[in-house]
Order: sequence, then C-alpha cells, then structure tokens
Amino acid sequence: MGAYGPLLAGAALVVVGGVLYALRRFVYGKIAEGGAAAARAERAQADLAVAKRQGEIMAQHKDVEDVAKDLDAGGF
Repeated sequence: MGAYGPLLAGAALVVVGGVLYALRRFVYGKIAEGGAAAARAERAQADLAVAKRQGEIMAQHKDVEDVAKDLDAGGF
C-alpha cells in the first residue's frame, strides 16, 4: 500500500461522497413525491366537496322549479 495509501483514501472518500449524494437525492425525491401525493389527495377532496355542494344547489333549484310549476298549475 505504501505510496498508494493517500490515493486510495482519497478515492474512497470520493466514492463515499458520491454514495451519500445519491442517497440524499433519493430520500429528498421520495419526500417530494409524498408531498405531491398529499397535494393531489387534498385537491381530490376539495373537488369532491365542490361537486357535493353543486349537487345540493341543483337539488334546491329543482325543488324551487317544482314548487313554481305546482303554483302555476294550481297544485296548492
């Protein structure tokens, strides 16, 4: 090993640094994916709430139309 000792130690540090860099990128990528999935789930819940509210409004509007038709037809 003699003369190559410092060279091998430096090469080992470069390899370890590369592995740590790759692991860090992988972990941060997974964290970002998790955040994106949470954002998609939150958006889906918001869309569901909006669709539900629109359905309620349409049902109320339909009830008002039915009452108006009954009043016009003398149903009451």
